[in-house]
Amino acid sequence: ISSESVAMMTSLNWRQALATGERAMAEQSALHHFTVQRPYGMSYVDVYGGYFYCVYSSLDFRGHGWDTSVLIDGNTGRLRGVDLARGQHFGNSISTLLWGIHYGDLRDWLPYRTFICLFGLFLATISYTGVMIWWQKRQARVKLRPNR
Repeated sequence: ISSESVAMMTSLNWRQALATGERAMAEQSALHHFTVQRPYGMSYVDVYGGYFYCVYSSLDFRGHGWDTSVLIDGNTGRLRGVDLARGQHFGNSISTLLWGIHYGDLRDWLPYRTFICLFGLFLATISYTGVMIWWQKRQARVKLRPNR
């Protein structure tokens, strides 16, 4: 959606929504005791009729992407929703953590990433050796068979 079509659908223009999102995020930061490290982005989502303002924060588990956002009403500028990576809802915390674990994208967890790398090498090695053992046993069985 172009910025002109968004402006026609909403009362807030992009700059107003950005300023409102920054203010709302600062309020949530003070209220929930986290720090905003840097903005990630903002988007208008027609289905919700509002702007999502997303940031990297001290609550985020993942190293890439964002897990902290606010939803601003596109017409009134009112705060309609807050999504925090952890501490807000137990389900969000677990879901975000599992996402990061699954994709190996946990911020500042170098030991975890090292473990995942070594575990992957271990799995590849035992898979390879398993196939080699099977192949050798198969070759031995073929040699023992009587010729037909």
